[in-house]
Amino acid sequence: MKELATSKELNSKKNICFVLTSLRSGGLEKNATLLANHFVSLGHNVFICCLYSTECFFKLSKETEIIDLSTNKNKLLSISYWIKSIKRIVKEKSINTIISLGDRCGIITAMATNNMSINHICRGVNTKHNLLNKSLLSIHSKNINHFVFQTNAQKDIYSKSTQNKGIIIPNPFELEKSNSNKEGINSKRFVVVASFKLKQKRQDMIIKAFAEFSKNHNDYTLEFYGNIKPKEEQYILKLISSLGLEDKVFVKGETKNVKESIIPSRAFLCCSESEGMPNALIEALSYGIPVITSNWKGYDEIIDNNVNGLVFDTNDMNQLTKLMSNIADDNNLFAKLSDKAWNHLISSFSKDRVLKMWEDLL
Repeated sequence: MKELATSKELNSKKNICFVLTSLRSGGLEKNATLLANHFVSLGHNVFICCLYSTECFFKLSKETEIIDLSTNKNKLLSISYWIKSIKRIVKEKSINTIISLGDRCGIITAMATNNMSINHICRGVNTKHNLLNKSLLSIHSKNINHFVFQTNAQKDIYSKSTQNKGIIIPNPFELEKSNSNKEGINSKRFVVVASFKLKQKRQDMIIKAFAEFSKNHNDYTLEFYGNIKPKEEQYILKLISSLGLEDKVFVKGETKNVKESIIPSRAFLCCSESEGMPNALIEALSYGIPVITSNWKGYDEIIDNNVNGLVFDTNDMNQLTKLMSNIADDNNLFAKLSDKAWNHLISSFSKDRVLKMWEDLL
């Protein structure tokens, strides 16, 4: 028979509410799910408010209550409804702590919790400059107790009033050193794991760079994993066809077992113009897969160029092509990067350390 909770346990039990756009595939959604599951395991009551969709890609504890706040209206016309709904949920569920993920959700949640006695934690997304969002966050920052940033580069783009309430908490990862990618030295494929957001992630540039690379490396393939919308898929498949790469470049779609999908690989490619902290890139490093990445703001807090990865200037296709050739042609370079890929991660991103930092904010 289950023992009755002690008064201390009852006092420490909290009602925690997450506010985010959806639970679909993506780094932000994955970390929200991980945090929610962790808080449930500690005995807290956890609720998740989804503004756009309740479709859940990652495994979520059955004890978590998902609340659908989606509407048939456009985003601008839905703001009033979202504010009223969050305000109502905070009262009805006796929420102690509310965690908003992303600037937009942070603004809406701050407006909803105005003059409420509640611990509001807002976690930003990436380093892409959005003056309107940052201005609105600054205006409503009095209703936010803590801002969580993944990197110092992300923190630096916000106002001083926002930074003063900020703390750096990286994404948490299960890190266990292994030789998972030991066969990568014999692998003839590059992999990319990211949602298809072409303006940000630049999968199109990766394909064009690979086309140049293939002229001297005819036996290599390129695989993309990640959510892709029909319009973008049509464009990407047309680009692949126009370059004559139908038998070399493959769009695999979403995958829940990233490790099994990308091991073994010669290298993991990231071509983003902006990032917060790309989960898939860090996971690739933890598997011993060398990373070739653009120099988005904050990359140097994860990648040490020529030590655990290779870095090129953002949007420089020629540099990317050259680095792909370097890693393909030099087994010693591959071995060095693969061996060092894991070393930097354990001190910064270990799951236990990161989750304890989140617990301290409750």
